[in-house]
Amino acid sequence: MVNINTFQRIIDYLLLAVLIVFPVSINISLVSTKDIYHPLIAVNLSFADILLGMVFILWIIKIVYYKEFIQIKVPSTPILFFIGISILSLLNAFSMKDWLKEIIQLIEYFLIFYLLLLNNLRDIKIVIIKNILFVTATIILMIAFIQHIILNGSPYLIRGLFNNRNILGMYLCMIIPLLYADFLYSTNIYRKIWLGLLVTSVIIVTMSGSALISLVISLMIINIIYSKKVLIKYLIGLLLIILIYPF
Repeated sequence: MVNINTFQRIIDYLLLAVLIVFPVSINISLVSTKDIYHPLIAVNLSFADILLGMVFILWIIKIVYYKEFIQIKVPSTPILFFIGISILSLLNAFSMKDWLKEIIQLIEYFLIFYLLLLNNLRDIKIVIIKNILFVTATIILMIAFIQHIILNGSPYLIRGLFNNRNILGMYLCMIIPLLYADFLYSTNIYRKIWLGLLVTSVIIVTMSGSALISLVISLMIINIIYSKKVLIKYLIGLLLIILIYPF
């Protein structure tokens, strides 16, 4: 059996890989002999889903084998409250299939992934984790930008490797506040330019009105926390964007 440090490194590297491959999806389907265009069973999985399953199993094995039960950290109360609020998404499920899908996503992304992050990656520097996440975001935004500006202006084309634009919009709502906060607190001019360009490009590639509103509110909260001066600049910039956007 591998030693505990090697075991931990494997888990850490697989978790870092999740940040890179999660936009790429695969389809597993059982094709109907009568109609190949309507499979009997079709399941959309991302490579991140598969990796998360592997990491979770390895983590459980590590805990059991090395008897680390007492060291397990559970999500804090605010995170559990956030998970509870997200359960409201079940109200949009109008069938048993949709309901099960929502439940699985909540468990996987909001509970298992957070649980794994909370209990691992302690030996990985935070700057490495951030850079992997930000470089991945850069690639996704570049692809979405090319899809919109160079290939076709159709909103339904803009997916950035995800299966649909709504998933891209949700992803941007999660990643852009992190990029913006890092932009504000960074002292490196080149890093500020990089992150600033990423945040600005979101205005072009985000086709969902609700996603844009969510981002506007999220960034405003970050500015309120950071400083009054930056908040004023943000509100002025927001006003200019609103005036220019129709053109």
